[in-house]
Amino acid sequence: MFANLRQLFRQLRRSPASGVAAVLTLSLAIGAGAAIFAVVDAVLLTPPPFANPDALVTIGEVPLDDQSSAPRSVAYATFVAWRERAGSLASLEAYDGTNLTLTGIGEAQRISATDVTPGFLALLGVTPAFGRPFEASDVGQPVVILSDAFWRAKFGSDRSVINRQVVIGGRPHTIVGVLPAKLRPLMAWRSMSSPVT
Repeated sequence: MFANLRQLFRQLRRSPASGVAAVLTLSLAIGAGAAIFAVVDAVLLTPPPFANPDALVTIGEVPLDDQSSAPRSVAYATFVAWRERAGSLASLEAYDGTNLTLTGIGEAQRISATDVTPGFLALLGVTPAFGRPFEASDVGQPVVILSDAFWRAKFGSDRSVINRQVVIGGRPHTIVGVLPAKLRPLMAWRSMSSPVT
């Protein structure tokens, strides 16, 4: 092995440009491989951070004249009717993702938020890292549960953030909880205040 390394160093001294090209090619290939593996691991190999993810399904409506189209969101009245018909057979909760403007904490910023029915996080098996989950009495109230990343970035990991106000979408919301770090994609979860469209 040492003989091979000596031979390699001799050749690199004779032609340093080819050595640099080989090192760059290897580093790019290793970096690309690591990036691809990270994506595959996050998307395919790591299970969702929910309790019993195999039992969760998303339902929606498709037009009768176009059954192959992707399901679309439903009217709130339809959701309520489905929930009544499901009875004890299934637990149905609703969510409606949106983008809102955050103000009052530095410059105005667009953030991702999701309006959810009170039992949505419980259905996923998710409890706040601290604070409380949404309750039935929160429907229509301006309350919000923050993601861990949002809480760390905007509030500096201050645990006294509970019951403070944050202005989202031009309306002050009371912070009632902070989610665990495993739920990363969304910045804020709001108790559903208006019907799903």
